[in-house]
Amino acid sequence: MAESPLPSADFKEFAKCQKALLLEESELFFRRHNLRLLKYILPAPLPPWAKSFDDVLDKGIESEPFTTIYRHKHFLKCRVLHNWSYIETKWNVADNPRNKNIPFDLRPLSSEIIKQLDSIKEDVTQSEFSGLLVTLNSCSYPHGDGQKEISKVLAGALVECLVTNERCIKCIWVHPELSKHSSRVLLQTFLPRLMMECFELPSVTTNEGTSMYNKFVYAMHNDMDLFPRQCWLLLASTKKMSLPRHYEPSNFEEHPVDLEYGDCHSDEVGHLLLPNVDTIETPNILLTVGSEMSARNVACNCRTEKMKRSTDDQGWLDRLVGCTESYMCLMLPKRAERDRMGIYVRDGWRDLILNGVDQILIQDIKGLLPKNAHERMSVYHDDLAALVLHNSNVNGDAEEWCKLKRVDLIDVTSDTDVYMGPDYYDDDEDQGNEQTNTEKTSTQNKRRCRS
Repeated sequence: MAESPLPSADFKEFAKCQKALLLEESELFFRRHNLRLLKYILPAPLPPWAKSFDDVLDKGIESEPFTTIYRHKHFLKCRVLHNWSYIETKWNVADNPRNKNIPFDLRPLSSEIIKQLDSIKEDVTQSEFSGLLVTLNSCSYPHGDGQKEISKVLAGALVECLVTNERCIKCIWVHPELSKHSSRVLLQTFLPRLMMECFELPSVTTNEGTSMYNKFVYAMHNDMDLFPRQCWLLLASTKKMSLPRHYEPSNFEEHPVDLEYGDCHSDEVGHLLLPNVDTIETPNILLTVGSEMSARNVACNCRTEKMKRSTDDQGWLDRLVGCTESYMCLMLPKRAERDRMGIYVRDGWRDLILNGVDQILIQDIKGLLPKNAHERMSVYHDDLAALVLHNSNVNGDAEEWCKLKRVDLIDVTSDTDVYMGPDYYDDDEDQGNEQTNTEKTSTQNKRRCRS
């Protein structure tokens, strides 16, 4: 591909080029690891003979994509509850070896969370729900008598499009039998690609025409309690995807707090891809996107209004992390490309994508598939190399925390409802050593609070 245009010269062409590079590099990663990304726009168009989704079910006629979408709806709740998340379930129990040494208590699975999941599940087939279902599947393989081929779902996400042109990531799931290492490597490609696919959805159209608000993709902190734990670190850490923090009104009965910030969240570059914008009036803003200041002091009315509230009121506001499409495009370039482009020099989202083949990931995927699927596995797979690598600590703390240092972990948890004991982590690059002092772990457990 030709060299990317400079964002200061032609931002729209720059954005187009960067998204094409992300698409190409993520697809190459998926192919090397025998994976396929599948997308389903919701609501899906009805077949000519049906008036509603219920018609399709009542007649029992298989009709794609409805058959596949309905199957995903059926399994969605179970897949989310199987996540290694911040919520304790019968699959994600506190005394599971996978949860050893995590410096916080898992939250209980409340009736409110179950109701939330039931609602999300029903959204998948609701005609008034607008959004996107994305799944990451293994290579296909013969099933039963060989007349039909199926694949294994390894990860997925459900996204809702709102009338404000915002796109909310409602849930994410990753197969629980993948090691911490493999789930991290997988998410480092899946999450940037998911963000791009959310932005690729067309702008919302109302009775007044196409929305003039910038596109904005986000995830609520409360929703992320049900995501795989590594999602939060990858999305919110300034060393990873560096999604800025935003705020919304509190609806808690104990302490409701109003927050008038406008109809849509934004950031300092949110306007750059709007149809009526041709030039960047203040080019210096390109030097700030991706910096800690940009992420933590986001140029959005929600933060301005939040700072006007009392400290107590601020603690009760709902938190979210998200960005505009322009912000994403400025985060995509690799570190080696950024100085030439005149943008903030740091690791970009495309740096998260592994260039080569991860033998541990391929081995983990192979272990989830039946033997008749193994012959279709990538020619890159090396059984001996995978065996040697698997003797390393693929489920260590360093993998759990996405190889972030103590200071980075504390930064992610600041200004949220999560606290982690600051003395729990070592400053070393390798944080994978096992903790045997259970008393230390118990005294530094996570506590939930609103401030």
